[in-house]
Amino acid sequence: MIVPPVLAGLVVLALALTLLVLAVRQVANQARDLAPGWHGFLYVNRADPALLVPRRNGFGWTLNFGHSASWHLLTALLLLPVLVAGLAALFA
Repeated sequence: MIVPPVLAGLVVLALALTLLVLAVRQVANQARDLAPGWHGFLYVNRADPALLVPRRNGFGWTLNFGHSASWHLLTALLLLPVLVAGLAALFA
């Protein structure tokens, strides 16, 4: 059985995004053992109820990785392109 290139690409993209989420989660879990706040480019503070916090440098917002909903939001944002590409390949 030959796997279509689009499907193979989607599988590789999904695996890469999964590894990215797992890597960020590992760093955030290690940062939870330290004092709450900024750990490099990650903000991890379970006591802070805010899901989004102002970035430390520059303009914009970042996720509070101490908030459990941030993991659901990050996963949804990263899987959205995979879903769109999969639907486009399905209906093409």
